[in-house]
Amino acid sequence: MPADSTPAASIPQKIGRLLSAPFRWLWHALRALLHRLGLIFKALLALWRSLGPRWFRGVLLLALLAIWGWHVLADFLTPNLTIETVESVHYLNGGWSEEERERYYRTPQGTELLGLPYDWLVNLELPLNEQRLASSETMRGWGFIVDPGQSATTANAGNLPVGMTRHVDRNGGADRLDLTCAMCHTGELHYEGVALRVDGGQAVQSISTVARGEFITTLGASVLATYVNPGKWKRFADRTAGVDPDKRAQLRRDLRAFLGTLKRFATGVGALKWYPVTEGRGRTDAVGRIANVVFGWDLEQPQNYQPADAPVS
Repeated sequence: MPADSTPAASIPQKIGRLLSAPFRWLWHALRALLHRLGLIFKALLALWRSLGPRWFRGVLLLALLAIWGWHVLADFLTPNLTIETVESVHYLNGGWSEEERERYYRTPQGTELLGLPYDWLVNLELPLNEQRLASSETMRGWGFIVDPGQSATTANAGNLPVGMTRHVDRNGGADRLDLTCAMCHTGELHYEGVALRVDGGQAVQSISTVARGEFITTLGASVLATYVNPGKWKRFADRTAGVDPDKRAQLRRDLRAFLGTLKRFATGVGALKWYPVTEGRGRTDAVGRIANVVFGWDLEQPQNYQPADAPVS
């Protein structure tokens, strides 16, 4: 047999040796890495034990978890606001008088926000501080329309944005927040501090968006914070119920009931599974959402819920 010839049977063996060499190297490298990680873990464990007795380390761990949890919660609850300065307003359709325009903005039409009392929205605070939830700065930051230097009027006693007014609840006689057509059908274009108001145009508010920091998410968090935070509860009750103990007790029960309604809505008709496509500001799916609410939620027929997967206006 010639010296340079190779038996056919030895070729697979050579290929096997060539392929196994990288795997042997990888195995040795992995073992070395695991050994180093073990040494690092032992060093960290020794450092942890050196901090003090077990009870002290437990308290320290709880404190670190609380700090981390607070930062996560604060990030979630911080309002997602678009900061804009509007110094003047020009109207695209200037044929309306101020009285006619105010009538369009503030005439109640019977649409409620889960039965939210008017005074609640006016007096609720943001979850993490004492600033009012419905202040002009925050509402404008969520895309609602607020006039420059706007102040309360007879038709707008709570100094709320365009399209928010109140009506008297026929069952209990209380003032409920009323959302008019103008809230979704009044738009503005902003440029260098000037707003071009389009009455009847496309709104850019985020009332139906449940993303982090948006209006409805922050509203729910504000109600919960008012219920569990003694300081917020006292300030809110002082403003809405006064010193009457019976009224304050009823307000407490109403807050708890509203939280229950929010939970049922969020897990029912408002569940994310029914709205697989994110709407965002200026793209509220009025058709899909209204159909689910009217034919499902209001009629208590959850089998009528349908996915709203084409958000348009």
